[in-house]
Amino acid sequence: MSILPPAVIQAIQEAELIQKHDRLCDLAAIDAIPIELVPLLTLNNQISIAKQPTTAQRILVDFATSEHKEVRLAILKNSNITATPLIILSEDKDINVRRRVQFHPQTPGEILLKFRRYFRYGTYQHGATMEEYAACRNLTNPELLRELSQHENSTICSAVARNPATPIDILRKPAFYTYYASSVAANPSTPVDILEEQIRIGFGAAISSMYRNPLAPSHLLTKIASGCSYDRYDYIPGYIARHPNTPLLTTISILKRTSILSGDVLRSIYINSLQVSELEINLAIEVQSLIANHPNLPGNIREELIKVDRTAPIDMLEKFSHSKDRTLTKLAQSRLRSIYRELAANPETPTEQLWEMLYHRDIEIRLAVLLHPQGLNLLLDRALQLENSLNRFIAGLHPQLSTVQRDKLLYSDNWLDRLAIACNPSVSIEHLNRLSRDFNPVVRDIASQLKTE
Repeated sequence: MSILPPAVIQAIQEAELIQKHDRLCDLAAIDAIPIELVPLLTLNNQISIAKQPTTAQRILVDFATSEHKEVRLAILKNSNITATPLIILSEDKDINVRRRVQFHPQTPGEILLKFRRYFRYGTYQHGATMEEYAACRNLTNPELLRELSQHENSTICSAVARNPATPIDILRKPAFYTYYASSVAANPSTPVDILEEQIRIGFGAAISSMYRNPLAPSHLLTKIASGCSYDRYDYIPGYIARHPNTPLLTTISILKRTSILSGDVLRSIYINSLQVSELEINLAIEVQSLIANHPNLPGNIREELIKVDRTAPIDMLEKFSHSKDRTLTKLAQSRLRSIYRELAANPETPTEQLWEMLYHRDIEIRLAVLLHPQGLNLLLDRALQLENSLNRFIAGLHPQLSTVQRDKLLYSDNWLDRLAIACNPSVSIEHLNRLSRDFNPVVRDIASQLKTE
């Protein structure tokens, strides 16, 4: 995208386009907003764009130096924020922003460690030091992890044992995986032979926390389940049953042997049963039947659990995407996005259905339309619909405008439309010649200036 001349920025400010609160999230997601316009957007628009997980990283980096504290804080709510804006914000002039960076789950551990020079004697939640937060989050430097693994504070060492980036040779030390058994068992990077050794020795702390390990092997989960007491004080069967790697036969055995499972555990088991392969469909149906008849299943979700099945139609999933049950809502939204992505990727999907998707409340579904050969064209069409809109002006700057869209703006009575075409990086010399004779002085001067460059 070409650099916008200062006269263009001044012109759209005078036209009061910047003051309008357009929905610019889609254009931000395809990185269509010129860098010069980003800091000029309304505060509400900037905050909205900063929070969207689909927003282009280039824009997030630009927002990290925004003069508005509200925008800088909004970036920290973005689930797809990368290290670059976090590094910038770690040097923010506002101490509240810096503190948010400290506790952000995606802040690199190396960045967190540098805060020790600001808060050398400071302690945080439950007396934990800054080193602990660095170790238990995204610290990836092996040398720093080695250093922290020998820290005198056992809480910090435990956090190192839980960090997936901790070197394997540290995890393999018998004294380490014995003393910090619980954390090592929950670490997805822990080798299987160490997990097997912990179970063989009978470390209760390791056995009771292995369910937190997303990569815990199925045979170990089955072994743990077979050794449970299944009395009313034994919660491990419920933890094992809700693990996605637990074999369905083991889950069925647990469901039959215990009646103390909570509604949340039953819901988790049900969701796992929806993810199984077609080869295990009969076992999944048995799991769902046992759940539906379990004495602890809350009555208000029984019908919902039974209805949301593998073949649920779009309208039913749309209904459940507004459910009060957050787990069901996330499940329905995930499956909806999957269905819509398949529709968008199919070149035979009718344009009418794609057009409906462009107005869906979920931005990821709107952007799924881009998978279709005509997707970008439709997205720009929607942005071009509103007269005197910043959306329309930015869409007019897009280099992949179709011939029809370009001609519509070129011959428009609105001078802002013609100005957008003059600034379009794909504009032809013929169009610039025409616009250099435009009756609007701004369009005429900009076209003449660009023609000579």
